[in-house]
Amino acid sequence: MGGSAAARSSEMELGTESISMGLHSFEDIMDTDWEGYIWKQGHVVRNWRNRYAVLSGTCFTYYASKEAASADLEKYKGRVTVTGAKKDPSRSNGFVVTTSIDKLFTI
Repeated sequence: MGGSAAARSSEMELGTESISMGLHSFEDIMDTDWEGYIWKQGHVVRNWRNRYAVLSGTCFTYYASKEAASADLEKYKGRVTVTGAKKDPSRSNGFVVTTSIDKLFTI
C-alpha cells in the first residue's frame, strides 16, 4: 500500500479472498504486502498497545513483537480478514479497519 494513490484516498475497499470463518491459506499468510509496528486500540480495555503487524492480501495478523512473529508465526495475538479501511479524521495517521467479523480496528 505504501505511498500509492489508493492508500492516500480517504476510503478504500479490499477484496475478500479468504476461506470461510476468516481462515487463510498458508500461501496467503506468507505473501507479505506490508509489515511493521502499529499502535492498536484494545477492544475490552480501550488503551493503545504497540503491536507488530503483517498484512498479506486481506489477512491482517498482529503479534506482541517482531521477535514473537519471527519465533512462531502461529503465536499471534490476533488474525482477521480485512474488508475495508477508512482514514480516521480525528488522528493524523490513523485508520479504522473493518473486518469480515464486523469488528473495527483503530490503528
